[in-house]
Amino acid sequence: IEQRAFEEIKKTVSEHRNECRTSIDESEGAPPINVTCDASLTGAGGHLSQGETLDTAKNIAFWSGKFNSAQQNYPTHER
Repeated sequence: IEQRAFEEIKKTVSEHRNECRTSIDESEGAPPINVTCDASLTGAGGHLSQGETLDTAKNIAFWSGKFNSAQQNYPTHER
């Protein structure tokens, strides 16, 4: 069940990944740019958005990736 749910979410994100993204507004008085990231022992991900709060911010870009076996052996501060 969990694998099927993951595959469905992955498919939905892939299909709609360009629909909700916007360009960075660098004009004077523009809302702040937010960088959110998280990592585990096996992978990392990040999200770039712009808006007054994370709840209302517009998506700019996101990334996620799995560490290969060599990267999983790096010290925590090098991952």
